[in-house]
Amino acid sequence: MGFHRTHEIVPINPTERFPANVTAIVIVFALHQHYQAFTVFGRCMPERVTGLSPATIVSEDAMHIALEDESGYLKLSPPNEGWTPGRYKVEIHTGEQVNEMSLMGTMRFTIVASGTESD
Repeated sequence: MGFHRTHEIVPINPTERFPANVTAIVIVFALHQHYQAFTVFGRCMPERVTGLSPATIVSEDAMHIALEDESGYLKLSPPNEGWTPGRYKVEIHTGEQVNEMSLMGTMRFTIVASGTESD
């Protein structure tokens, strides 16, 4: 390891489509320069999923970002009932708590029935 070596998280085979039997969905992101530590929160909600209200939080995670971090990730575990096929939205928040002012962006992904072309 060299003097200027950093810990960087890099996605392998990134995709936006996952089979319903996936064990976790990992969202990897790069960070801009920052001057203090903070927390990144991810809240996953159904966007177009049959039988689920769009207001339901089905999975969430948080990661503490240190001053030296250049990247990070959020790991979304499946709900207790498993992933239901459909389109999901992940709200990305930063700060000390989640509110309308802490929203930094959104990401979306699709869950497809297991056994389809995305397995």
